[in-house]
Amino acid sequence: MRKIDYVDFASQNIEFIEFWVMDPFSEDPSSISDKDAFNGTNDGGDVYVQIGNISEDILRDGRKAFENGLPTPNDPNVDVDTTIWGFVSNRINLVNAFDNDASAREQQDVGFDGMGDRDEFKLFSSYIDYFDGTLPDDIGVDPAADNYEYFRSTDLDAREANIIERYKNFNGTDGNSPTQESTGLDYVSTATTLPDIEDLNRDNTLSEGESYYEYKNAL
Repeated sequence: MRKIDYVDFASQNIEFIEFWVMDPFSEDPSSISDKDAFNGTNDGGDVYVQIGNISEDILRDGRKAFENGLPTPNDPNVDVDTTIWGFVSNRINLVNAFDNDASAREQQDVGFDGMGDRDEFKLFSSYIDYFDGTLPDDIGVDPAADNYEYFRSTDLDAREANIIERYKNFNGTDGNSPTQESTGLDYVSTATTLPDIEDLNRDNTLSEGESYYEYKNAL
């Protein structure tokens, strides 16, 4: 989702919207182990573009999640509720910024569900028990599948990961705003310095309306 600052396309003389997407068939299908997913061809699937008013309530619970409202070591008694998706603060969100304390960043930069991996294992225990000991590796590490990974991470370099693997978790919200001190790297690896908030247009309101035009393009 991306906000559109200018909504009157005619007066702004806007005739098209351009965006780039990664080619899902960037490799030769014959070199991909799961050939059935590609059926031996370089086409398939549909692209949908929706332009208009889209609900900001990503975790559909009617509550506005914002990372900087979560408890910190210096303020551990913040009032939070537990929903089916995770933890959500009962504070009013007025400031769009993290606490300057590095230890607070670690506690708050955990994604829209308000939980790190350890809490995800607790809340989603019934889901994890469903696998009866055959838990897939990715779920066994990150039950909510929201962990962030920088595309130039040392681990990806060591594995000589391809371009798709490198960007697979770049949109993750859990850990996408680390401090330079916490990473210990000589380059910036943060996706954003701002807290993740279910308020795309920053009007301090959780907009839940759905009224948009949808465009479909077959690949």
